[in-house]
Amino acid sequence: MTSTEIEIRKDHQPSLLEQKGQYATWLAKADLLPAAYRGKPANVLLAIEYGEALGVAPMTAINMIHVIEGKPTISAGLMAALVRQAGHRLRIAVSAEPLAATAELYRCDDPEFAFTSTWTMERATAAGLTSKSNWKHYPANMLKARAISEVCRDACPEVLAGIAYTPDEIGEGFLTDVERDDMGLMSRAEATAHEVLTVLPGSKPAVRVTPQDVAEGDPEGQLFEVPGG
Repeated sequence: MTSTEIEIRKDHQPSLLEQKGQYATWLAKADLLPAAYRGKPANVLLAIEYGEALGVAPMTAINMIHVIEGKPTISAGLMAALVRQAGHRLRIAVSAEPLAATAELYRCDDPEFAFTSTWTMERATAAGLTSKSNWKHYPANMLKARAISEVCRDACPEVLAGIAYTPDEIGEGFLTDVERDDMGLMSRAEATAHEVLTVLPGSKPAVRVTPQDVAEGDPEGQLFEVPGG
């Protein structure tokens, strides 16, 4: 075998980017992927690159990184996992009366100083958040998520690799129903159903329309006989 033949074979070895592209192409064929990545190898490759920046596996990146209006977002849970993995201490406390969530973060290189973030319903109301469906139905979880994301941004921006916001902070209104389902959020129809109170014929007092009612529709043009209470 000559040196020329060896050089030719080297030239035909796929580059790292080509290898990633091939991997993304095959992975995008899976119908179990979130909708944003199904049949879209370029999106898969982008998630993998974001995952590498954060130090997480490709499947973790695909399932937990959501790009909204061109901006990558991650859940507060993943933020917490990343800062703890980096050796920092994160503590979260939720109080019931009044409802509030506080996150404290101690960096491993400065363990005496506590970065803190506290979110109350009063603060959330002032920020115009409490009208959102998730804030109405899961206020404690949303306060906790806000406190975590804020303290992680302040204390450990290098850990987040520039991905500093959660989907809720960017604005879940940009999401499609499929994307909302992938992220564990209520669909627009479900959110509407949770807000609408309808008085049915012969029903007193008013009863709440359920997501199932909205999904099934009303082909006869009549209101559903939904149990009251």
